[in-house]
Amino acid sequence: MAKKPKFENCIDNINTEILKRKNKWNLTAIAWMDFSDVSQILRFHIYKKWHLYDSSKPLAPWVNRIISNQIKNLIRNNYSNYTRPCLKCSAAESDDGCGIYSKQCSACPLYANWEKNKKSAHDTKLTVSLENHTQEINDMKNENFNLEATAQNVHNKMFKILKFIRGCLVLFPNQ
Repeated sequence: MAKKPKFENCIDNINTEILKRKNKWNLTAIAWMDFSDVSQILRFHIYKKWHLYDSSKPLAPWVNRIISNQIKNLIRNNYSNYTRPCLKCSAAESDDGCGIYSKQCSACPLYANWEKNKKSAHDTKLTVSLENHTQEINDMKNENFNLEATAQNVHNKMFKILKFIRGCLVLFPNQ
C-alpha cells in the first residue's frame, strides 16, 4: 500500500478542484459569504476529513465528493432552511402568487407555519435593500435601547453564573 500523502503536499490539487466548483456558488442572497469564504470552508473541511482519505484511490473524486456535499450543506444551512415553503410548492405562481389561495399568505397552513416559526430567521439571514422595503422600516417601532440597563442586566446574570469564583470578580466590586 502506498504511503498516504500529506495534506500540505496535495493542496495545489485540492485548490484546483475547489476552483472548478466556483460556478456552483451563485447564491448571492447571502451577502456576507462569497466564494473565497466558501473555498476556505471547503479547504478546512477537507483537512478535517483527511484521515479518511484512502491513498490507494485517486484524490480528485474523493475531494469532489466532499466539495459537492459541503456546498449542498452550506446552501441548505444558510438559505434553504429558512425559505418559505412556497418555493417548493407545485401551486406557487410568479413571485408571490398561489394557484390555491391566489396569493401566498397565512391562509395556507404551510405558509402560516413558516411565518410563525421561520420567517424571523429568514428575514434576519437574508438581508434586503431598504429602498424596496420602506414600508416595513417605517412601520417599525422606534424604541430607544437602554444600554445602561442592559449592561447591568448582563452583569447581574454573569455574577450569578460566576459566583463560585467570587474572589476573582474584580469587574463588579459593588456586587
